[in-house]
Amino acid sequence: MDDDGQKIKLCLMDFDLVNMHADSRVPAEVGQIQDRAGVLEGFRQYKNALLYLLADTDQIKPMVKAARYFLALQRIVNSRDILEVLSPANQKAVREKRASSHVEFRVALTRAYRHLLVPDPDATTDPSGLRHVLLDVEKASKVEREGKPGGGGQQEVLIDALIEAGKLMRRNEAPSPALVLERAWPQGQASITTRELSRLFKTRPRLPMLLDDYRLRETIRKGIEEQAWVYFDGKQVWTWHSTPLQEADVRLDSEHELWPANSSPTWCTSSTCARWGGNWPRSGTPSATPPPTGAGKP
Repeated sequence: MDDDGQKIKLCLMDFDLVNMHADSRVPAEVGQIQDRAGVLEGFRQYKNALLYLLADTDQIKPMVKAARYFLALQRIVNSRDILEVLSPANQKAVREKRASSHVEFRVALTRAYRHLLVPDPDATTDPSGLRHVLLDVEKASKVEREGKPGGGGQQEVLIDALIEAGKLMRRNEAPSPALVLERAWPQGQASITTRELSRLFKTRPRLPMLLDDYRLRETIRKGIEEQAWVYFDGKQVWTWHSTPLQEADVRLDSEHELWPANSSPTWCTSSTCARWGGNWPRSGTPSATPPPTGAGKP
């Protein structure tokens, strides 16, 4: 499995190779993927960007049986030669059985793939750092049988389970500035780029997962408001004294930076801001004055 950290990835494990019971430890094969990346098996950086879904050992045979039955009916429906020898009534009956067998196959699939492994070292003693979350199979089966148009099916159940486990933030939620300072900000580092902040949420397993990295824009805006940090957009330093920064104006890249409220940026010399007395400037003072070119880089 590659280690690009672009998006959260769900690893659907082959049931013939890796499966487990409710009380099983994390399989060694999964622990190896979580620890090592790619063909060269270098150490994985983005450990908070992978999820693993495994089949239940006792549910593999029912799943395979349901799959074979569905595929057999599918083959009959798709065969003109077979259908031609059947009466219209029998053709209708076969098509109805094919439709219902498809639903039952999907139900069997969701009942089998019920073991979700998520990075959460604080909630597990397993050396892999992966926490075992058992999916609600009854809820998953109901979702599949109802087959609501536009419904997410098993994906919906999986997302709900991650949210209930406290591992995934809802789409309309954003991490708090306090969480960033406590668990994400690199210890002793004077500043970070906004891209690095986004990256940290995929490298640190103790942090929640984000469905949308752009929710960090609200975190950054709120952090300014709560006096947790200031934001440098390449031209202006935004503080809690400045005109409020809009979420849409925040950028997640290597050119925009955050500095903790109790620190001074690298370009803050006696000739530029020592007169601030250790406090960030108020609106109308040098806060609107851009620092020297290339300044503020960590």
